[in-house]
Amino acid sequence: VNKKTMSEKIKSDYSELYHKRKILDPQKWYFKISTNVNYFTLGEDILSKLNQIESMFGGQPIEIPLIIFNTSFSMETEKKVQRASTYFFPTGNVNLGYLFGNHQLEFELGTAGLVPLKTIDVNTAMTLTENKDCSAAGADLNQCPLAKMGFVDRSTQKGQYDLTITMNEKVWLIAPAISYDYIFYRSPKWGRMSIGTTAGLMILSASQKIQFSAKRTDLNINQAHEPDVNYSDRIMEGSAESLAVNDIGPIFRLYGAIRKSYKGFQFDFKLGFNYGWVYLDRDVDGTGAAIMGDTIAATFPTTALGFQSHENNKFELLGFFVQVGMVF
Repeated sequence: VNKKTMSEKIKSDYSELYHKRKILDPQKWYFKISTNVNYFTLGEDILSKLNQIESMFGGQPIEIPLIIFNTSFSMETEKKVQRASTYFFPTGNVNLGYLFGNHQLEFELGTAGLVPLKTIDVNTAMTLTENKDCSAAGADLNQCPLAKMGFVDRSTQKGQYDLTITMNEKVWLIAPAISYDYIFYRSPKWGRMSIGTTAGLMILSASQKIQFSAKRTDLNINQAHEPDVNYSDRIMEGSAESLAVNDIGPIFRLYGAIRKSYKGFQFDFKLGFNYGWVYLDRDVDGTGAAIMGDTIAATFPTTALGFQSHENNKFELLGFFVQVGMVF
């Protein structure tokens, strides 16, 4: 064996023994960088609010003021408008720990900031129905403003529209926590194994933005003799945005962990369950509009569409997590 090969082997063996010794060391401080992937459900309370957009386009009667009249209408889509389920929530963490005998304390700061998730992105046909009957001869169309302005046909009180609707969501999270591990097994070959628990806080901010536009193009009877201008657009559009800032709640974890040395590096693996909750104090704001060609015929607040202007909803994180970290 030449001197170079022997030298490299000695260094490799020494490095491996050194890092194995660090795993078995009964007392020391350490620093760790890690990432969590959380699989979770949100809880029924917040889901019922996030999914209320579904009922809005599912034929639910909506009462709104138009110009100087009130009317009631419903919107029903050919394709179901449904929020896509979101289950995964990644976080990045920095950890400072202290090992003493078979016990370990670890202080953790986790952060997350998601790129906007497009949880609704639908293009579909929609039927707009005015919930009043003005089809009889001599009926007062002032009582059916949508029919009067051409948003629905007078004879059927219905109008066929092309609907585009999107919903984008963002979540920002800061999560300080403290963990305790009991180490029940140590081996130079397999590393060390422990069970542990975590208690911490979630400081959560979240936003949600919904935008929709429903359009139809109909023959304008008053201009039927002019082929180039004999069509007129009717548009129902709106947007709503909710925002919650720095709401705080607890989070708890139970897990098993393995720390092992590989090629001169120490790796930490955790697998377990977590549960936490935050009461989101959300402000909701937005407007809608009914547009005839280039003219806004009416505007209305999103509260007219069934949204509350202020909500307090329980946001839950229930599920399991995997953490992978590198120890220094």
